[in-house]
Amino acid sequence: MTARNPVEALPSVVARLERALTRRLGRRAAVRQVNNAPEWYVADPVFSFLQRGRVNHANGYRVGLHYDGDANELSFRIVHSPAMAEFLKENLSLATLRRTVLLTASTCEDSAVWWSSRQAIRDGEHLGTRTLLGPAGDVLAELDQLTEETFTRDLFPRIPGATWRGSYFGVHLADRASRLSLAALAEVVDAAWPLVLALYPQAPAERRDASLARRLRSMVPRACEFLQIRDLPKVAVTACAGRIEGAHIVPHARGGSDLLKNGLWLCAAHHRVTEGKLAGRRTATTFNVRFVS
Repeated sequence: MTARNPVEALPSVVARLERALTRRLGRRAAVRQVNNAPEWYVADPVFSFLQRGRVNHANGYRVGLHYDGDANELSFRIVHSPAMAEFLKENLSLATLRRTVLLTASTCEDSAVWWSSRQAIRDGEHLGTRTLLGPAGDVLAELDQLTEETFTRDLFPRIPGATWRGSYFGVHLADRASRLSLAALAEVVDAAWPLVLALYPQAPAERRDASLARRLRSMVPRACEFLQIRDLPKVAVTACAGRIEGAHIVPHARGGSDLLKNGLWLCAAHHRVTEGKLAGRRTATTFNVRFVS
């Protein structure tokens, strides 16, 4: 991969993406072009040091937000980077992955998630990669069929003698990316932010679902509380489906905590319906949560 191009040589969408990620990081984002191809990675420059620290003489830094100029698509990717894949495997949760798919549904014609998979290798699939592709609802439904244990165990199989296989991971974020304004790209960066945080050596703040669930379990019976939410639109009232999980009233991306006051029990279906659309707070004995979107 080449060094960072001069700003004037970058496609305008890459320059805007760099600005959006720089704002989110609080320091200058790094931009790398893939071997003079029309592909760019925009990421935290710290990732280069993290990879070198995990693997001696590592030379692949294809990790971060990826812009494909030919397809005009934006995604989050890891390619040829076993070290960063190891961090992701340690930190990634299905709740984080689901949240990103949900929040980027409006910028994708079809959502997509792909990863190097032990099961895909056993099934003889191309490059040993499992791909979930289709409307966001269908991809979320497929993710709901997985458990944290089976998903983590399936990720990133070690393949003796192969340095490039076994470390693919990606989430599609946007089509027609060049049309997105700086503000729209900032929203995409926010949606992918939990994935970015999963690339650091310690568990990211977004991976607090288990902590929230423990607090809820200690004080509140585990049952979907969807119908207790005030001001629900009629179209949102559907039957429960999927596992019951700890949900945040105010998402982390908006400054929400993992304390009891910011949590409620929701089934997977109702979690999707209310994601980012709630306000209020609760205690062990009081529930004052309303639908605001």
